[in-house]
Amino acid sequence: MPPMRGKLGMTAALLTMLLVGGCTVRSSEQPIVPGEAQQATGVSPSRADTVERLVRMGRGSLAAGDETAAARLLERALSLQPDNVEAAVLYGDALLALDRPADAAEVFRHALSLDAASREGAKGYARAMLALNRPEVAAEHLRELIRTVGEDPKLLNLLGVSLDLQARHEEAIEVYRRALARASADVGLKNNLALSLAFAGRFEEAIAVLEPVAGGMTSDRRSRQNLALVYGLKGDMEAARRISRIDLDDRAVANNLAYFEMLRGMGDRRQAVANLAPKAKTPPDEPAAPPRDPPVPTKVVAENAADLATGKLALGDWFLRLGLFPDRGAAEQRWRELRRSHPEALRGLVRLSASDEGPQPLLVGPLASRAAAERICGLLRESGEDCSPLRM
Repeated sequence: MPPMRGKLGMTAALLTMLLVGGCTVRSSEQPIVPGEAQQATGVSPSRADTVERLVRMGRGSLAAGDETAAARLLERALSLQPDNVEAAVLYGDALLALDRPADAAEVFRHALSLDAASREGAKGYARAMLALNRPEVAAEHLRELIRTVGEDPKLLNLLGVSLDLQARHEEAIEVYRRALARASADVGLKNNLALSLAFAGRFEEAIAVLEPVAGGMTSDRRSRQNLALVYGLKGDMEAARRISRIDLDDRAVANNLAYFEMLRGMGDRRQAVANLAPKAKTPPDEPAAPPRDPPVPTKVVAENAADLATGKLALGDWFLRLGLFPDRGAAEQRWRELRRSHPEALRGLVRLSASDEGPQPLLVGPLASRAAAERICGLLRESGEDCSPLRM
C-alpha cells in the first residue's frame, strides 16, 4: 500500500519538510546599481534596471506562493544577465517548488559556478539532490557548507534529513540534537529528531520528544500524526488510533493503522524509511520544448542534459580521478583525508558516489574546464597524490 497523501496526515514529514517549503531566499548579493552596472557586469544600465526589477518581482511572487509567475520572471532575468547569482538562486527555488528538481539542480550548479561560496546556492543544490534521491551528494555539500558558515540549525536539519534518507539514523540523531542545542524551540527539528529515533528503534525516546509537542498549547496536526506514527511503529496500535482520531475520520484512521502495520511488517527499517521518503524525480526521456516567452537561458538549464537521479552529470563536465579503491567506504575515507590535507584546492568539489559494490574510483568535481582540472591536479601531484582529469 503506498503512502496515502492527505488522509495519511503527515507521516512523511521528516523527509519532505524542507523539500516543499522555505523557498523565499534572503540573498546576500547586492542588487545592481544602475550607475555601476556597466563597469561591474558589462550590462547596460537600462538592462540592469530591468533585471533588478524582475528579480524583485520574482522574489515577491515566491513569497506570495506564486511559483509559476516567479519562475517566468526569474528565467527572464537570467536570460538578460546570466551571471546574476541572486536570480539563479531564486530561480532554482522556484523550479524546486514546481517539482522540477533536475532543472533546479542545474540552476543551482550554475549559481555555484559563479560564486562557489554562495550559501543559498549550496543549500539549494542540496535540497535538489534530496528531491532527486541523491542524499549522499546532499550530505557532502551540507557538511562542507556547515564547516564554512558554522552550525546553522536549518542546514543541520537538512543534513539530518539526508542522513536519515541513507538510513544513517544514529548520525542523524546526533545532528538534530546539535541543531536543537541552537534552536531549542524549533518544532520541526523536534519532529525530525523523534522520527529518526523511531526509525532507529528508540521508540520511548521518540515518544518523550514528541508527546510534549503534540500535547502542548502549540500542538499541530503534523506533530500529532507523527506521534501516532511512532506509536504505530512501536506496535501500540491503541495509542496510535487514539491520537490519529484527533484529526482524521474513521476511514482515514483505519487506513493509517493498516499502513503502520505494513511498515512494522517490513522488519528492515531501511525499507520503511524508503517507503516514507519522497520518490526521486528524474529528467524526462525527451527534452521538453522551451516556452517561447520568456526564453529559457539554455546555458543555465539544459533539460535532459544530465540524469542527476543516477549521478550522471552533463557531458562536458570535468572531474578529478583521485585513484581506485577496494570499496565505497575506502573511497569515502580517502576523500575525507584529502579534503583535510588540501582544503583550499578541493573547496567546493563533491565526490561522485556510485551505488554499485566492488572497486570504486574516487571521482570529484565538477569543474568547468580541463585547464581548471589540470591546475588542481598539478597542486595535488606536488604533494605526491594520484590525480588525473576526466571528462564525463
